[in-house]
Amino acid sequence: MPRAPGGSRVDLQVEVAGEVIFLRVRDRGPAIAPAQLDSVFDWFFEAPGPTPQAQGNGGGLAIARRIAEHHRGTVSLRNDPDGGCEFEVTLPRWRGDAVRSSDDAPVRPPPLARPA
Repeated sequence: MPRAPGGSRVDLQVEVAGEVIFLRVRDRGPAIAPAQLDSVFDWFFEAPGPTPQAQGNGGGLAIARRIAEHHRGTVSLRNDPDGGCEFEVTLPRWRGDAVRSSDDAPVRPPPLARPA
């Protein structure tokens, strides 16, 4: 995936709206081809074209999306009309034992791993 140039500005915004937390990260790097916007979340995805010197293994965004989904959230990507990309992570707001389900039992977050 194309990367923002070293030393370029990256904006981070956190917003709580009702029962949802929004985390937005915007960079000033190159845009992603519209046909590849969903593919960047695939395991081992590599954008076509010149390979940057500092390249990951193509798993970071796939892992981020799976973690968000595990916690009943989402991760999405869009190109910003002014240049660069914006990632948005949404997660349900966690209130511990103060939040109750419909059967009045405390809502617990899902476990991070299933027992073997």
